[in-house]
Amino acid sequence: MKNELTVITIHAGEPNELIRTLNSIDTQVKKPKLNLVIIKKLNNLDIKKFKKKYRKFIIGKDKSLWNAMNIGIKKTIKHNILFLNGGDTFYSKFAIKKINSHLKKKQKKILIFKTVLKYKKMFFYPKKKYFNNLNYSPHPSFVYPNIKNEKTKYFDEKNLINADGDWMKSLRKKTLTKKINFISSMYYLSGQSSYPTFYSVSNLFNYNFFSGIKEFIKIILFNLMKREQYYKLIYLTKFNLKIEK
Repeated sequence: MKNELTVITIHAGEPNELIRTLNSIDTQVKKPKLNLVIIKKLNNLDIKKFKKKYRKFIIGKDKSLWNAMNIGIKKTIKHNILFLNGGDTFYSKFAIKKINSHLKKKQKKILIFKTVLKYKKMFFYPKKKYFNNLNYSPHPSFVYPNIKNEKTKYFDEKNLINADGDWMKSLRKKTLTKKINFISSMYYLSGQSSYPTFYSVSNLFNYNFFSGIKEFIKIILFNLMKREQYYKLIYLTKFNLKIEK
């Protein structure tokens, strides 16, 4: 029997974003082996409506976003894990079924699928060249065989800005990776986490000088341009744009 996907969901924001994610999981043709939901605060969310046999909630136990992700990793040893955090969704109801079809009985490779970015009626699809780039690995499409051995890595909780990117990069160095030309997930650009801020500029300057410069330019553009024009500009080289009628 093949392995099945486990979905870890981290959330600390608006309840509606988490509801969108949970509904996306619950409408899958093939349900996850486990959906581990780690929430900072309930914020008036009635979790009784979302109780499922495959879902487990952990509430108020995490110290930060990266700490919550580490809790998720530690609780899912020997699972094939994917982070679909609050606000993210699967692209279609067949996503988990498709992912499972690529999982072997003893999965050893990291699987990377495609993620689409969405803002209102705008959809950004990764271009072939960008998808094939070694650095392409958005977390909602990054399936990691969480085997507890010397390859197991955790998030650097002191890395305030790029712990997820560094985590995936460190795993790719030690684990074989296979890319699958299939859109598995969707990331919404309407959340505050997708906006450039002076806080993100400060952290990126500490992380990498040129990354800080780019983030500062993004703030200027973000405040001068309409959102639609801003996203068209910054994603122009890496994504194909389609507008829903």
